[in-house]
This record gives sequence, C-alpha cells and structure tokens, in this order.
Amino acid sequence: MSIKIKRNGLLNCDELNELLATNAWDVHPIEKLEKCIKTSWGNICVRNDKEELIGYVRILSDGIRHAYICSLIVHPNYRKKRIGSSIIKELLNMLKECKLYPTLVAAPNKKDYYKKFGFEIESNGFTAMCIRKSY
Repeated sequence: MSIKIKRNGLLNCDELNELLATNAWDVHPIEKLEKCIKTSWGNICVRNDKEELIGYVRILSDGIRHAYICSLIVHPNYRKKRIGSSIIKELLNMLKECKLYPTLVAAPNKKDYYKKFGFEIESNGFTAMCIRKSY
C-alpha cells in the first residue's frame, strides 16, 4: 500500500464529506463545508494509490503564534496503519517551520495517543469548555 501525504492538498467538499461520514461527522448543507475549507489556515490530505482521500486534518491559525488542530480523521479501512501518526508528524513539522504552537482538544480515550507526539495536558488554571446540546 502506498500513500501520499500532501500539505494544503487540493480536495473537493464531496470527497471530504464522504470521509467525514465514515465517522458520522458529515456536514449538511455542503456549503458549510466549502466555507470551512476556504477559511482554514491549512490542511494535510492523505491519498491512497487510487487517489482516494483516506486521511485529513484541518488547521485554524492566526498565522502568528497559535494553531488549532481540528478534524483529524483516517478512513476506518486504513486505521492501525500509522497514517494518523504520519499526518501528525507532517502537521507538527509544518507548524514548527511557521513557528506556530499547536493546540488540540483530545477525546478522553485519545489523550495517550497525542502524548506520544509531545502534547501535554496543560491547563494553567484554564478549563476547556463547550456546549454540546442545543441552545
């Protein structure tokens, strides 16, 4: 199996939405996803030898100091093949070159995964908060 990892790779909303749907993250209407892609600072796309999108991460940034990592996803058929690790390594190199500090919010069962790459739980008195129900 060969894969291609590309920074700021071209993608269309339909193929990204299909990948997101493999994790029940698909976006409707699709115009929301188009806007999301256009307003992102960057991305990393992973494609298989058939050029199918099998991995993706989106980056939001002020371009000065901070970068927020969101929507890291690998197609279920390609998990446990170190594709997610490859994405994170490329992402960290990209951010380091731009002198941006990466930040992410990890699901409780993913904390140890991200720690392998140097991420630390650091609150300094801050608490991550969100609204998950309808308001």
